[in-house]
Amino acid sequence: MSDFFARFGQKAKVEAEVIKQQQTKRGLSIKSEAQDKGIRLLRLRADLQNAIENENYSLADELRHQVSKLEADSLAPSI
Repeated sequence: MSDFFARFGQKAKVEAEVIKQQQTKRGLSIKSEAQDKGIRLLRLRADLQNAIENENYSLADELRHQVSKLEADSLAPSI
């Protein structure tokens, strides 16, 4: 009978560790997504600045819309 409880306890420990690793992985994934958005935002802003300097206002307008959308998406609560 004590073997049963020992195995049951070990299984619970393994399951708890798996859950912990999944949560950590999910957290890293969210951080990675946030970093990707940040990098994309920096690139869009640099492209926007270049478009303005080159007086390409139609491109600048499109880039401004992309920046605004990305910023809004970043501020929206994630579920």
